[in-house]
Amino acid sequence: MKKLKTAGNILMVIALIFVVRRLMLIDWKPVITGENFFRFALYTAVYTLIVLISFYPWRILVTVFTGSENSLSKHDMTFCYVFTKANILKYVPGNVFQYVGRNEAASILGLDHAGVAMATLSEVILMAASAALCSLILIGSYTMQYLKEHMLKILAVGAVVLAVVCLAVFFLYKWKKEKFLEYYNTYKKILSQKQTAKRLLLVFCIYSVIFLCIGLLFTAVMNLCAGTPLPRSVYGMVIGGFILSWLAGYITPGAPGGIGVRELILSLVFSGTAFASDDTIMTASALYRVINTLGDIFAFVIMAVVFHAASKKAAAEHSGNFGE
Repeated sequence: MKKLKTAGNILMVIALIFVVRRLMLIDWKPVITGENFFRFALYTAVYTLIVLISFYPWRILVTVFTGSENSLSKHDMTFCYVFTKANILKYVPGNVFQYVGRNEAASILGLDHAGVAMATLSEVILMAASAALCSLILIGSYTMQYLKEHMLKILAVGAVVLAVVCLAVFFLYKWKKEKFLEYYNTYKKILSQKQTAKRLLLVFCIYSVIFLCIGLLFTAVMNLCAGTPLPRSVYGMVIGGFILSWLAGYITPGAPGGIGVRELILSLVFSGTAFASDDTIMTASALYRVINTLGDIFAFVIMAVVFHAASKKAAAEHSGNFGE
């Protein structure tokens, strides 16, 4: 794991060097205008809203794996606060701290930590799967050509990943056999229920919609940076390419927030296309990164204010009732 993280850090540094060099060559004057500033503010507000909504599928998964649906139905604000707070931790090198932060929900609401962790692991799998499917479908002919040319490599990588997962499960079983069997039987029972399958499918669909939304937002940023509207015929490829770049940054260990990796993949996917120059791609990537970061911060600040205000109000009411 340590070697994998080191490799991720090296990739991030190389990608950042590539991105910075490209950004230094860009003429930013056409982009930084009063009209564009208004659009920038609007896009940031939209992204903030997307972040605030994105807690919901994770909350569904927590209810599935903790079996506490009735008691959690009135705690959406707590989930949203923990989600947005943990979301900021993705900018810490390592790309895993945001998931550790999610378990604060278990402490606040008295939930099973293992159940919350399982919900977060399921989220990672479902997000990666929905992102991969969306990008493969939207990129279309490019994807099919790539699959034809690199099928053996893809199968080899898939075999390696499967082998690593199997080895991890095997050693976990040997190391903590009783605990492993306990968790296995518990979650096997949960996953075998029809209601669970329906909820996992719902979560998958929600993530797909979220990816399409952020892909459309990136397309709007591309339009802003290009100066002239992109042909509608390429929207699918732009959205799919962006989702693919997000996925690459998401699964790269050591890249906080996918920084550098996402921009590099975008440049590779759209390089040589007729609808966008390299400068437009890099400018849009950098601008979207700013929108992305500000949206994460604003979402956390909003929920921190709302959550702490509600907590103080609840404490005051409880104190008043106790005094009576």
